[in-house]
Amino acid sequence: MKRITRAARPEDLADLLARPPRASLAFVNDGTIDAMPVAFCFEVGRYWVGMDAAAAARTENGRVALLVDEGCYHTELRGISVRGRAVPGDGPAERAGTGLTWLQVSPERVSAWDYGAMRSREAK
Repeated sequence: MKRITRAARPEDLADLLARPPRASLAFVNDGTIDAMPVAFCFEVGRYWVGMDAAAAARTENGRVALLVDEGCYHTELRGISVRGRAVPGDGPAERAGTGLTWLQVSPERVSAWDYGAMRSREAK
C-alpha cells in the first residue's frame, strides 16, 4: 500500500546542505531550552556548526537539535533536522580562520522534508 508523504531523504536536499539560507541549534542550558542561529557547513557527511566560544561552551558534548531550513510559504518549506551530540572539532577546512568555534553534530537521528515535492512511498 502506498501513501503520500512530505518526507525526504537528506540526499534529496543536497543543495540545501551546500547553500543553507539559515541554520539554528537548540540545546538545554541550565535546565531550559535555548536556541540560536549558527553558521553551518556540511562536509563529507559531517554536520558542522560554528558559533562564538561562549555559546559553544554551553553546548559542548550535550544533546542538540540542528535545523537547516528554507522557505516562506507552505509549498516552499524544506528542511533537515539532525538530533545528536555536539562534539568539539577543528571545523570544516573551507571555513578555517573565521574566528568561530566549530562543533560537529554527531547524528543519532536525521529527518528531512520537502513540502513542494510530495512523494509516494510504501506504507510500513
